[in-house]
Amino acid sequence: MNQYYLSLDSKLYVYRCSGAVVPKNLGGSRILTAAHCLYKLDDEKLIEGHPVGVSVFTGYNNGNYDEVSSATSIKLPAEYINTLANQYDFGVIDLADDLSSRVGVLDLEVATNRNVKIGGYPADLGQRQYIMSGPATLESNGRLHYTIDTFGGQSGAPILDNVNNRIIGVHSAGYRDLDLNLGAALDSIKILFIKSP
Repeated sequence: MNQYYLSLDSKLYVYRCSGAVVPKNLGGSRILTAAHCLYKLDDEKLIEGHPVGVSVFTGYNNGNYDEVSSATSIKLPAEYINTLANQYDFGVIDLADDLSSRVGVLDLEVATNRNVKIGGYPADLGQRQYIMSGPATLESNGRLHYTIDTFGGQSGAPILDNVNNRIIGVHSAGYRDLDLNLGAALDSIKILFIKSP
């Protein structure tokens, strides 16, 4: 599975998230992840287009990795900035280097109810990739919900169709009291935003 490990350095803190490489409309690729990984970190906001300290690693496994690149820009939906709502919790990162040449890209697809898999780098299992699968349900408000086990560090992980490996959403958050996890469901407008320059 094409997964990326993100490290976001901010003052004395290091934030870790997950992500995936996706295509851009005019060629090339970028990283898709959760907006809260790029915009709101303990009330310290990163300004859109100025991704200070964002690094993306390929093949990350317990501190070892194949390649690393730094972000040159980030793009977030205005709806997330204005509401911080789960259904808009996605953003994209453009990198100084194209890390997709050896691992490829994952295509995007409009979300529906289906069986999915979610990977990423859960902090409770160390710094290595972990994948689980199960059913996901599309809500009318543009979110996907599922009971697939996730943990901190998996924010931004792609929600992948179990059969064709296309991304239908981005993992956003887990709620223990509800025994439920949520992600931003992709629709045609969100896909256009993700792929557009």
